[in-house]
Amino acid sequence: YGGRYEAQAELKACEAHLHQASGAVQIVGLEGVTRFFEQAEALLADLQTGRVSGDATTVQVLERAIGTIGKYLADLLDGAADQPLRMFPAYRALLEARGARSASEADLYFPDLSLAPPSRDHPALRLPQKESEAFLRTQRLRYQRGFVRWLRDSEDRSALGEMLAAVDAVEETQNLPAQRAFWWTAGALIDALAHDDLAPEPALRQIAARVEQQLRRLADGASVSVAEQLQREVLYWLACSGKTGAGPERSSARARTARQAYRLDASLPSDTAEPDISQRVPMALALREAIGHAKEAWNKYVAGIDSALAAFSQHASAVAECAWRLGNLELGKLTREIARVAAELEAAPRGLSAAAALEVATALLVAESSAEN
Repeated sequence: YGGRYEAQAELKACEAHLHQASGAVQIVGLEGVTRFFEQAEALLADLQTGRVSGDATTVQVLERAIGTIGKYLADLLDGAADQPLRMFPAYRALLEARGARSASEADLYFPDLSLAPPSRDHPALRLPQKESEAFLRTQRLRYQRGFVRWLRDSEDRSALGEMLAAVDAVEETQNLPAQRAFWWTAGALIDALAHDDLAPEPALRQIAARVEQQLRRLADGASVSVAEQLQREVLYWLACSGKTGAGPERSSARARTARQAYRLDASLPSDTAEPDISQRVPMALALREAIGHAKEAWNKYVAGIDSALAAFSQHASAVAECAWRLGNLELGKLTREIARVAAELEAAPRGLSAAAALEVATALLVAESSAEN
């Protein structure tokens, strides 16, 4: 019972720290990091209530998530661009640990929605109410026909053309900036599909179905506001179309215009970016553990226990290996030098000066500090 009480107290303290950090992040407007924090806090709450088992795998997911947040915020302080999608693997693991729905990349994708499509070269189409209702019903049926055909055959370009014509017709009637932006970008996304800039993935089929739902509500005369999540998903896939398109001569010009209007080409992590920064966390933990063993062995050796030298040499080699796997060039150089000194001492034991002992101890402390940060 006592152990469970202590675990609950530690989880409560961890939740309090996360909540404070989340509040600070909200103040500075880091929406993607805030969304990540929400899921980390939710997993902590699930652990406290017992809804999720506190097994080693779940705890590791939470540890990696916290490490990922810390690494991401440190990168921002170092001048990195705010691209929360870099944290997506760890975010997806949080959702899976909670047994929640499958994660969407758009959960961590926050383009600038204050931007807008290019201005029209003509006014919006204005129709009397009865004509507008009939017009929208016609466009809904038109979209549905194309959508059903496209679901049956994703290679049917005429089906996508019918969907696009319906969406474009609706866009022509929109006066409100947010409404017009949604239908304009939705049209660009359908055009990207028609030009094979994107494969017809399940996520895109779901977006197409939600576009139909928006059209149905419009046709029913409801006052419809577009969910921000749906708009972000449309823009996310438009951004992806810039990476997968067939080149300027064959890709969708409309999609390119949309990416330029919303500055989407710089909104995704580059192909050379680290794919999963959460994987650095277990490597750093292993490095810290190896350094701890090396420090212990070195202190014993300096205290006069000659047999500790072999253990120090072994742990120094492990430190160098962990640092190399972590990918930090400067840390790798430092730890390799520690391992070299250990190997030389083991090969030819000799009297050790106080200055040399201090140099090795200092190098271990520097490596430890680097691993912790």
